[in-house]
Amino acid sequence: MGVGYGFLPKTQSFARIILMRKRFFRLIDSMLPRSVARLPYDLALWVLKGFIGLGMHCFVWNRNSTRSGAFIMGVSDLDITVIGRERVSFELLRDALAKLKRLFIFLGETNFYQESHVEFVLPRMNAFELKRDPVLREFSSVAVEEDDVAKFVFTQRMLFSDVLTLKEAPSLRQAKWKNHFDLIGYSHQGQTIDLKFVMDSLKQLCHHNERISRAVDNWAKAVFEKNFDVYHADLGEGFKLLAPHCHLWFHLNDETEFLKATDVFEKRLFKAQLNWEFWGLYTQRFHLNREQILAHLKRLQKAYNVIASTEEKERLERDIALAFEMC
Repeated sequence: MGVGYGFLPKTQSFARIILMRKRFFRLIDSMLPRSVARLPYDLALWVLKGFIGLGMHCFVWNRNSTRSGAFIMGVSDLDITVIGRERVSFELLRDALAKLKRLFIFLGETNFYQESHVEFVLPRMNAFELKRDPVLREFSSVAVEEDDVAKFVFTQRMLFSDVLTLKEAPSLRQAKWKNHFDLIGYSHQGQTIDLKFVMDSLKQLCHHNERISRAVDNWAKAVFEKNFDVYHADLGEGFKLLAPHCHLWFHLNDETEFLKATDVFEKRLFKAQLNWEFWGLYTQRFHLNREQILAHLKRLQKAYNVIASTEEKERLERDIALAFEMC
Protein backbone atom coordinates (compact mmCIF):
# COMPACT_ATOMS: atom_id res chain seq x y z
CA MET A 1 0.00 0.00 0.00
CA GLY A 2 0.99 3.61 0.07
CA VAL A 3 3.31 4.70 -2.72
CA GLY A 4 2.94 2.77 -5.94
CA TYR A 5 4.87 2.59 -9.17
CA GLY A 6 2.28 3.70 -11.72
CA PHE A 7 4.37 6.84 -12.30
CA LEU A 8 7.08 5.04 -14.26
CA PRO A 9 6.93 6.03 -17.93
CA LYS A 10 6.34 3.35 -20.56
CA THR A 11 8.38 5.26 -23.14
CA GLN A 12 10.69 8.24 -23.21
CA SER A 13 8.26 10.13 -25.47
CA PHE A 14 5.47 9.58 -22.95
CA ALA A 15 7.73 10.90 -20.20
CA ARG A 16 8.45 14.03 -22.23
CA ILE A 17 4.72 14.63 -22.75
CA ILE A 18 4.15 14.43 -18.99
CA LEU A 19 6.92 16.94 -18.32
CA MET A 20 5.71 19.32 -21.05
CA ARG A 21 2.24 19.25 -19.52
CA LYS A 22 3.67 20.02 -16.07
CA ARG A 23 5.74 22.91 -17.41
CA PHE A 24 2.71 24.36 -19.19
CA PHE A 25 0.52 24.29 -16.09
CA ARG A 26 3.32 25.60 -13.93
CA LEU A 27 3.54 28.64 -16.21
CA ILE A 28 -0.23 29.17 -15.98
CA ASP A 29 -0.13 28.67 -12.21
CA SER A 30 2.65 31.25 -11.79
CA MET A 31 0.54 33.89 -13.54
CA LEU A 32 -2.52 33.44 -11.31
CA PRO A 33 -3.23 34.65 -7.77
CA ARG A 34 -3.19 31.66 -5.41
CA SER A 35 -6.86 32.20 -4.57
CA VAL A 36 -7.73 31.83 -8.26
CA ALA A 37 -5.42 28.84 -8.81
CA ARG A 38 -7.10 26.93 -6.01
CA LEU A 39 -10.67 27.59 -7.17
CA PRO A 40 -11.06 24.23 -9.00
CA TYR A 41 -9.88 22.41 -5.86
CA ASP A 42 -12.19 24.41 -3.61
CA LEU A 43 -15.16 23.65 -5.87
CA ALA A 44 -14.35 19.93 -5.93
CA LEU A 45 -13.96 19.85 -2.16
CA TRP A 46 -17.30 21.62 -1.70
CA VAL A 47 -19.00 18.98 -3.87
CA LEU A 48 -17.23 16.15 -2.02
CA LYS A 49 -18.40 17.51 1.31
CA GLY A 50 -21.93 17.53 0.00
CA PHE A 51 -22.05 14.08 -1.57
CA ILE A 52 -19.82 12.18 0.89
CA GLY A 53 -19.80 14.45 3.94
CA LEU A 54 -23.51 15.15 4.26
CA GLY A 55 -24.74 12.20 2.21
CA MET A 56 -22.76 9.54 4.11
CA HIS A 57 -22.36 11.26 7.50
CA CYS A 58 -18.61 11.70 7.13
CA PHE A 59 -15.99 14.31 7.86
CA VAL A 60 -14.23 15.32 4.61
CA TRP A 61 -11.21 17.57 4.06
CA ASN A 62 -8.15 17.98 1.85
CA ARG A 63 -4.56 17.22 2.76
CA ASN A 64 -1.00 17.36 1.33
CA SER A 65 -0.15 20.05 -1.24
CA THR A 66 -3.57 21.71 -1.51
CA ARG A 67 -3.59 21.98 2.28
CA SER A 68 -0.02 23.32 2.59
CA GLY A 69 -0.28 25.62 -0.44
CA ALA A 70 2.57 23.90 -2.34
CA PHE A 71 0.26 22.81 -5.18
CA ILE A 72 0.49 23.60 -8.91
CA MET A 73 -2.87 24.04 -10.58
CA GLY A 74 -3.47 21.36 -13.22
CA VAL A 75 -0.57 19.25 -11.93
CA SER A 76 -1.28 18.60 -8.26
CA ASP A 77 -3.96 16.14 -7.21
CA LEU A 78 -6.66 16.88 -4.67
CA ASP A 79 -5.97 14.27 -1.99
CA ILE A 80 -8.71 13.94 0.60
CA THR A 81 -9.31 12.33 3.96
CA VAL A 82 -12.68 10.88 4.89
CA ILE A 83 -13.69 9.85 8.43
CA GLY A 84 -16.90 7.90 8.83
CA ARG A 85 -18.88 8.99 11.87
CA GLU A 86 -20.88 5.78 11.57
CA ARG A 87 -20.54 2.63 9.46
CA VAL A 88 -20.13 3.50 5.77
CA SER A 89 -20.97 1.30 2.79
CA PHE A 90 -17.71 0.79 0.92
CA GLU A 91 -19.66 0.05 -2.26
CA LEU A 92 -21.41 3.43 -2.06
CA LEU A 93 -18.15 5.19 -1.23
CA ARG A 94 -16.36 3.63 -4.21
CA ASP A 95 -19.25 4.46 -6.52
CA ALA A 96 -19.41 8.09 -5.35
CA LEU A 97 -15.66 8.58 -5.74
CA ALA A 98 -15.68 7.03 -9.22
CA LYS A 99 -18.45 9.38 -10.35
CA LEU A 100 -16.74 12.42 -8.83
CA LYS A 101 -13.44 11.42 -10.44
CA ARG A 102 -15.08 11.67 -13.86
CA LEU A 103 -16.20 15.20 -13.00
CA PHE A 104 -12.96 16.29 -11.29
CA ILE A 105 -10.12 14.45 -13.03
CA PHE A 106 -7.59 15.88 -10.57
CA LEU A 107 -9.24 14.06 -7.65
CA GLY A 108 -6.39 12.06 -6.13
CA GLU A 109 -6.07 9.54 -3.31
CA THR A 110 -8.78 9.14 -0.71
CA ASN A 111 -7.79 7.89 2.74
CA PHE A 112 -10.73 6.48 4.69
CA TYR A 113 -10.92 6.00 8.47
CA GLN A 114 -13.67 4.90 10.80
CA GLU A 115 -13.85 7.41 13.65
CA SER A 116 -13.85 4.64 16.27
CA HIS A 117 -10.58 3.22 14.80
CA VAL A 118 -8.45 6.36 14.82
CA GLU A 119 -6.94 5.79 18.28
CA PHE A 120 -5.22 2.54 17.33
CA VAL A 121 -4.53 3.22 13.64
CA LEU A 122 -2.72 6.56 13.96
CA PRO A 123 0.07 5.23 16.25
CA ARG A 124 1.26 3.19 13.25
CA MET A 125 1.17 6.17 10.89
CA ASN A 126 4.43 7.85 9.91
CA ALA A 127 4.81 11.05 11.97
CA PHE A 128 5.63 13.22 8.96
CA GLU A 129 2.89 11.83 6.75
CA LEU A 130 0.55 12.65 9.64
CA LYS A 131 1.90 16.22 9.69
CA ARG A 132 0.79 16.58 6.06
CA ASP A 133 -2.75 15.96 7.29
CA PRO A 134 -3.03 18.45 10.19
CA VAL A 135 -6.82 18.10 10.54
CA LEU A 136 -6.42 14.34 11.15
CA ARG A 137 -4.08 15.05 14.07
CA GLU A 138 -6.95 16.85 15.81
CA PHE A 139 -8.82 13.54 16.08
CA SER A 140 -6.22 11.97 18.35
CA SER A 141 -3.56 13.12 20.80
CA VAL A 142 -1.42 10.04 20.10
CA ALA A 143 2.35 10.59 20.08
CA VAL A 144 4.31 9.20 17.12
CA GLU A 145 8.09 8.90 16.72
CA GLU A 146 9.87 11.70 14.82
CA ASP A 147 13.30 10.02 14.72
CA ASP A 148 15.66 9.39 11.79
CA VAL A 149 13.86 6.15 10.96
CA ALA A 150 10.56 8.00 10.48
CA LYS A 151 12.36 10.71 8.49
CA PHE A 152 14.04 8.13 6.26
CA VAL A 153 10.85 6.21 5.51
CA PHE A 154 8.90 9.39 4.77
CA THR A 155 11.62 10.75 2.44
CA GLN A 156 12.03 7.40 0.70
CA ARG A 157 8.29 7.10 0.05
CA MET A 158 8.13 10.62 -1.33
CA LEU A 159 11.13 9.90 -3.59
CA PHE A 160 9.64 6.68 -4.95
CA SER A 161 6.54 8.57 -6.06
CA ASP A 162 8.40 11.54 -7.55
CA VAL A 163 11.62 10.16 -9.01
CA LEU A 164 10.84 10.87 -12.68
CA THR A 165 10.24 14.60 -12.28
CA LEU A 166 13.10 14.97 -9.79
CA LYS A 167 15.51 13.55 -12.35
CA GLU A 168 14.18 15.21 -15.49
CA ALA A 169 12.76 18.54 -14.25
CA PRO A 170 13.66 19.27 -10.61
CA SER A 171 12.64 22.92 -11.03
CA LEU A 172 9.02 21.75 -11.03
CA ARG A 173 9.43 20.19 -7.60
CA GLN A 174 11.31 22.80 -5.55
CA ALA A 175 8.34 24.03 -3.47
CA LYS A 176 7.15 20.50 -2.84
CA TRP A 177 10.53 19.12 -1.76
CA LYS A 178 11.49 22.13 0.32
CA ASN A 179 8.20 21.60 2.12
CA HIS A 180 9.09 17.92 2.65
CA PHE A 181 12.52 18.75 4.07
CA ASP A 182 11.19 21.57 6.24
CA LEU A 183 8.66 19.09 7.58
CA ILE A 184 11.36 16.63 8.75
CA GLY A 185 13.76 19.37 9.83
CA TYR A 186 16.42 18.52 7.25
CA SER A 187 18.49 21.53 6.16
CA HIS A 188 18.50 22.39 2.46
CA GLN A 189 19.83 25.97 2.92
CA GLY A 190 18.19 27.23 -0.24
CA GLN A 191 19.90 24.60 -2.42
CA THR A 192 18.29 23.28 -5.58
CA ILE A 193 16.80 19.94 -4.65
CA ASP A 194 17.39 17.27 -7.28
CA LEU A 195 17.59 13.48 -7.33
CA LYS A 196 21.15 13.41 -6.01
CA PHE A 197 20.28 15.72 -3.10
CA VAL A 198 17.40 13.48 -2.03
CA MET A 199 19.50 10.31 -2.38
CA ASP A 200 22.27 11.87 -0.28
CA SER A 201 19.72 12.82 2.37
CA LEU A 202 18.54 9.20 2.54
CA LYS A 203 22.11 7.99 3.08
CA GLN A 204 22.59 10.48 5.89
CA LEU A 205 19.25 9.59 7.52
CA CYS A 206 20.13 5.88 7.52
CA HIS A 207 23.49 6.78 9.10
CA HIS A 208 25.25 5.65 5.92
CA ASN A 209 24.21 2.04 6.48
CA GLU A 210 26.26 0.26 3.82
CA ARG A 211 23.72 -2.06 2.26
CA ILE A 212 20.83 0.40 2.41
CA SER A 213 22.96 3.16 0.85
CA ARG A 214 24.04 0.75 -1.89
CA ALA A 215 20.40 -0.18 -2.49
CA VAL A 216 19.49 3.50 -2.88
CA ASP A 217 22.13 3.84 -5.62
CA ASN A 218 21.13 0.58 -7.32
CA TRP A 219 17.46 1.51 -7.31
CA ALA A 220 18.07 5.00 -8.71
CA LYS A 221 20.03 3.50 -11.62
CA ALA A 222 17.64 0.64 -12.31
CA VAL A 223 14.34 2.48 -12.03
CA PHE A 224 14.81 4.18 -15.40
CA GLU A 225 15.72 0.98 -17.22
CA LYS A 226 13.27 -0.47 -19.70
CA ASN A 227 11.09 -3.26 -18.28
CA PHE A 228 12.48 -2.79 -14.77
CA ASP A 229 10.54 -5.08 -12.41
CA VAL A 230 10.38 -3.27 -9.09
CA TYR A 231 8.81 -6.24 -7.30
CA HIS A 232 11.30 -8.95 -8.27
CA ALA A 233 14.51 -7.19 -9.32
CA ASP A 234 17.66 -8.31 -7.54
CA LEU A 235 18.97 -5.05 -6.09
CA GLY A 236 20.76 -6.51 -3.09
CA GLU A 237 19.72 -7.21 0.48
CA GLY A 238 19.37 -3.53 1.30
CA PHE A 239 16.43 -3.27 -1.08
CA LYS A 240 14.47 -5.74 1.02
CA LEU A 241 14.50 -3.10 3.75
CA LEU A 242 14.21 -0.11 1.42
CA ALA A 243 11.33 -1.24 -0.81
CA PRO A 244 7.96 0.14 0.26
CA HIS A 245 6.32 -3.15 -0.71
CA CYS A 246 8.88 -5.06 1.32
CA HIS A 247 6.34 -7.53 2.72
CA LEU A 248 6.17 -9.08 -0.76
CA TRP A 249 9.68 -10.45 -0.31
CA PHE A 250 8.29 -12.74 2.38
CA HIS A 251 5.57 -13.98 0.08
CA LEU A 252 8.08 -14.89 -2.62
CA ASN A 253 10.89 -16.26 -0.44
CA ASP A 254 11.66 -17.27 3.12
CA GLU A 255 13.77 -14.35 4.35
CA THR A 256 13.79 -15.37 8.02
CA GLU A 257 17.57 -15.79 8.27
CA PHE A 258 18.21 -12.48 6.51
CA LEU A 259 15.94 -10.61 8.93
CA LYS A 260 17.48 -12.25 11.99
CA ALA A 261 20.89 -11.02 10.84
CA THR A 262 19.85 -7.36 10.47
CA ASP A 263 21.27 -4.80 12.89
CA VAL A 264 19.27 -2.70 15.35
CA PHE A 265 18.74 0.24 12.97
CA GLU A 266 17.67 -2.05 10.12
CA LYS A 267 15.14 -3.81 12.33
CA ARG A 268 13.65 -0.48 13.38
CA LEU A 269 13.52 0.61 9.76
CA PHE A 270 11.80 -2.59 8.70
CA LYS A 271 9.16 -2.26 11.43
CA ALA A 272 8.51 1.34 10.33
CA GLN A 273 8.07 0.16 6.73
CA LEU A 274 5.60 -2.50 7.82
CA ASN A 275 3.72 -0.01 9.98
CA TRP A 276 3.31 2.17 6.88
CA GLU A 277 1.97 -0.90 5.06
CA PHE A 278 -0.50 -1.54 7.89
CA TRP A 279 -1.70 2.08 7.78
CA GLY A 280 -1.83 2.19 3.98
CA LEU A 281 -3.76 -1.07 3.79
CA TYR A 282 -6.22 0.22 6.38
CA THR A 283 -6.89 3.57 4.67
CA GLN A 284 -7.36 1.91 1.27
CA ARG A 285 -9.32 -1.13 2.43
CA PHE A 286 -12.54 0.13 0.82
CA HIS A 287 -10.88 -0.74 -2.54
CA LEU A 288 -10.05 -4.32 -1.53
CA ASN A 289 -11.97 -7.50 -0.83
CA ARG A 290 -11.58 -9.60 2.31
CA GLU A 291 -9.28 -12.16 0.64
CA GLN A 292 -6.87 -9.46 -0.54
CA ILE A 293 -6.76 -7.88 2.89
CA LEU A 294 -6.12 -11.20 4.64
CA ALA A 295 -3.33 -12.10 2.20
CA HIS A 296 -1.59 -8.75 2.78
CA LEU A 297 -1.94 -8.99 6.55
CA LYS A 298 -0.57 -12.53 6.69
CA ARG A 299 2.54 -11.52 4.74
CA LEU A 300 2.97 -8.47 6.94
CA GLN A 301 2.72 -10.52 10.13
CA LYS A 302 5.03 -13.22 8.80
CA ALA A 303 7.79 -10.67 8.27
CA TYR A 304 7.09 -8.66 11.43
CA ASN A 305 7.10 -11.68 13.71
CA VAL A 306 10.72 -12.52 12.89
CA ILE A 307 12.09 -9.34 14.46
CA ALA A 308 9.40 -8.26 16.92
CA SER A 309 9.17 -8.86 20.65
CA THR A 310 6.31 -10.87 22.12
CA GLU A 311 4.64 -7.65 23.25
CA GLU A 312 4.94 -6.12 19.76
CA LYS A 313 3.50 -9.25 18.13
CA GLU A 314 0.53 -9.26 20.48
CA ARG A 315 -0.08 -5.55 19.89
CA LEU A 316 -0.05 -6.05 16.11
CA GLU A 317 -2.54 -8.93 16.38
CA ARG A 318 -4.78 -6.74 18.54
CA ASP A 319 -4.56 -3.78 16.15
CA ILE A 320 -5.36 -5.99 13.16
CA ALA A 321 -8.38 -7.44 14.93
CA LEU A 322 -9.66 -3.98 15.89
CA ALA A 323 -8.82 -2.06 12.72
CA PHE A 324 -9.90 -4.69 10.23
CA GLU A 325 -12.54 -6.26 12.47
CA MET A 326 -11.23 -9.73 11.81
CA CYS A 327 -8.99 -12.13 13.75
